[in-house]
Amino acid sequence: MDSLDLLNFNSVSSLAQSQAAQNTTDKLKSNAENAQTDEELLDACKQFESYLWEQVVKEMKNTVSLFDDEDKDANSQMVDFFTDNAISEVAGKMTEQTVGPNSLAMQMYEQLKRTTITAEELEAKRAEEEAAKQNETTQEMTAEEISKTAAEEGVITE
Repeated sequence: MDSLDLLNFNSVSSLAQSQAAQNTTDKLKSNAENAQTDEELLDACKQFESYLWEQVVKEMKNTVSLFDDEDKDANSQMVDFFTDNAISEVAGKMTEQTVGPNSLAMQMYEQLKRTTITAEELEAKRAEEEAAKQNETTQEMTAEEISKTAAEEGVITE
């Protein structure tokens, strides 16, 4: 493989990896935002911690490369594929083993729990805001508007 082909391959590979990473982080964020129960929120936090460990281990692997860029071929791509899968498994195990009050997942869970509101709280807040808005609209009506509206509705006659 000549250097131009390798450069193009590396560019496309890097772009694909960054897009995959963005998709993963978007999915993890969505999982946390859409969690309906405490268990779902904790699971989303664990998934994020696992993903973080995965990225750390992958970067560690990159610093100790098994192959030089010049030696990339189909076999090394297969090795990379299986290595990435193994790293994902190791990251998942790391997260499972570190679950506790001081784990990253638990710290994130506690923080999100304090800063997020439940669906019921959100609905109550919306209803409260709507009632306040209607109250404000009513208070803004002048006496003339009130009597005009009452006359139109037949409540009072002139």
